[in-house]
Amino acid sequence: MKAKIAFLHKPFDLRIEEVELPELKPNQVLIQVGACGICGSDVECFEGRSAEGRYDIAPYTPGHEWGGRIIKAGSEVKELKIGNKVTGDCVMECGVCYNCKEGLMPSACLNMREMGFRPDSPGGMGEYMIAEEQYIHVIPDDWSYEMGAWVETFSIGYFGIWGNGGYIDASDTALIMGGGPVGLSAAMVSKAASAKTIVADPIASRRERALKYGADIVLDP
Repeated sequence: MKAKIAFLHKPFDLRIEEVELPELKPNQVLIQVGACGICGSDVECFEGRSAEGRYDIAPYTPGHEWGGRIIKAGSEVKELKIGNKVTGDCVMECGVCYNCKEGLMPSACLNMREMGFRPDSPGGMGEYMIAEEQYIHVIPDDWSYEMGAWVETFSIGYFGIWGNGGYIDASDTALIMGGGPVGLSAAMVSKAASAKTIVADPIASRRERALKYGADIVLDP
């Protein structure tokens, strides 16, 4: 099966190429991508200002904020079904190294892969992508693919409030510096916890949007 996939070869060299998709391994699924976001990190990799994207190893397919639909499943896939709407993890931990067995965060994995940043990992900037079942998560059927692509971004804002033992409730005041996508996500989480939520951003349109999505007060820093 052929598919048109984007490959970043080096700074300012992003090519759309038609490639033959490999056969699925027993634990993998084939996903038809419906939407993929462009993260600031993708832009920095494209411009050669970040070493996170590993085109020094080989061309890779960017895109770690995506939503899609499963159209084929390997023989050992247990929970995912053909037709499921899905999104996926960005950090792909091995599950077997010392840090993983100690229960540390996936980003502490000694054999970590990153979806959308490495040639040995899938990316969402293409018609299709292939990934192992363990990194894929089902989203509700009534969600758009664009909402599926928002999950990764929202998780960062969520973790900023609740991660690593974080805690917030109605007795707290949260000051969120920046009203971009992650800042807005953090504002929504803060508001859901009934905290007094303040968002500071120098851009007026972002301050206005923050009020729409949960900020009680907005400030021009």
